[in-house]
Amino acid sequence: MNDEYYKVLGLSKNASDKEIKIAFRKLARKYHPDVNQNDHELKNKFLKVNEAYEVLSDKKSRRDYDEFGEKWKHAEQLRSMRTGFNNSNSFDMHDLFSGMRNQNINDIFSFNSNRQIHKHKCDVFLTIEEIYTGTKKMLNLSGATKNSKNIEVNIPKGVR
Repeated sequence: MNDEYYKVLGLSKNASDKEIKIAFRKLARKYHPDVNQNDHELKNKFLKVNEAYEVLSDKKSRRDYDEFGEKWKHAEQLRSMRTGFNNSNSFDMHDLFSGMRNQNINDIFSFNSNRQIHKHKCDVFLTIEEIYTGTKKMLNLSGATKNSKNIEVNIPKGVR
């Protein structure tokens, strides 16, 4: 359940923008480091209150948080992955992984902990021309289940 930030502010998930602002101001005054000097526990609470407010006070961040919980920062990648896998048997691996160089792949792929993750691995052999120009390859994903699935993968030019 994606309600940790709401709990930090002492609010329910259907809190209004005004309620979020009021709760934040009240808790920020209570836990502010200037008021509670040398109390590291209250300083940490202040930081959590501030983080919760930053996310919940912004409409887009709040929507992403409500949908993906602690993985809300990866919302765009998660949505594109979900769309790519649900709506089509074709996706572009370059588009899927671009912009994710410094991110933990395990964090990105585990957006739904109730969903069983199936890992597939295969070797794809490319000619020099295919590497130079880019190509599409049809891959057969067959695993422990009886069902196999064919997907078309766009391989961008210059792939290593």
